[in-house]
Amino acid sequence: RQSYQNMLLEHLLSGMDTFFLGVHRLVFYFLLRVLVPVHTTLLFPQPHLVFPSSLFVTSAILIVIFLGCLSIYFAGHSPVIPFGLFFFAAGLFPALSVVIIGHSADRFIYIPAIGIFFIFAAGFSRFYEFCPSLPSVTRIAAIGFLFLISASLGLFSRKECAYWKDGVAVWSRAIATYQNLALYWYNRGVDYDKLGKNLKAVNDFTSALNIDPNFYAGFNKRGRVYSRLDQFGRAIEDFTSAIRLKPDFPPAYLNRGYARAHNGDYNGAITDYSKVLQLEPNFVNAYINRGWTYYSMGNINRACYDLNRACALGVCVAPPNCAQ
Repeated sequence: RQSYQNMLLEHLLSGMDTFFLGVHRLVFYFLLRVLVPVHTTLLFPQPHLVFPSSLFVTSAILIVIFLGCLSIYFAGHSPVIPFGLFFFAAGLFPALSVVIIGHSADRFIYIPAIGIFFIFAAGFSRFYEFCPSLPSVTRIAAIGFLFLISASLGLFSRKECAYWKDGVAVWSRAIATYQNLALYWYNRGVDYDKLGKNLKAVNDFTSALNIDPNFYAGFNKRGRVYSRLDQFGRAIEDFTSAIRLKPDFPPAYLNRGYARAHNGDYNGAITDYSKVLQLEPNFVNAYINRGWTYYSMGNINRACYDLNRACALGVCVAPPNCAQ
């Protein structure tokens, strides 16, 4: 829930719609990916970027009913199928209860998928028990098929490991698979930013913003890179766009204040730092930046107040003449 704090849609859907969406995600979003592990990425889009059509919802409900009936039928003979399906559904329940539309993460199915694999493992064990009673041609064909599937999955897993070499490799793979998801471009831009590859970071943030012009975090991150490149005019434009899209976002005000100060607009910087502290009173970097801005303006008393306040919050960077 915390991972998707900015994408939660509970307030837009009724309880019944939430249930239908959960059933749809269970079948076409999670179960399908376990059974058909193709186009795997760290994050992947849902089949629908809006609420799924009635056809898909109805199909998902019918599949769930069928699997439920299958579990009831086999419960008297063997608990393997009902246990595996229950384990899968119960493990996904926390994720299904979070109402989002657009994309989700592979990590949600890592543990629940054990239930599905348990069913297949039990089925293979049962087949092995009856194997001696089968015709030799059937045994050889079945074992060959199982070997082929196992070898294919092993090679597929080995190939996938290369995509997890580092953050850039992970998101490059994701972009190659799903090019129209802004978050992929944004996340690769963040990794390029960490590596100091500023131009590549700017290009990726720009690609994210071309896909989603309302991606306020993209404007904020691109603005920070522009600031690092001393392109403060562009940086201020980006931070202003981020603030327009999300007026209660303290980092954008903090970063715009930094850019304004380095662009010679000290009063504008003071205004932005003060806004940060209005939104988040204990934001220590805002006290530090505002303090040094006051210091640059020659307002030593206010500078010392802010820098001493930052020291009280645990970060002491005040000059000697501000000693308390």
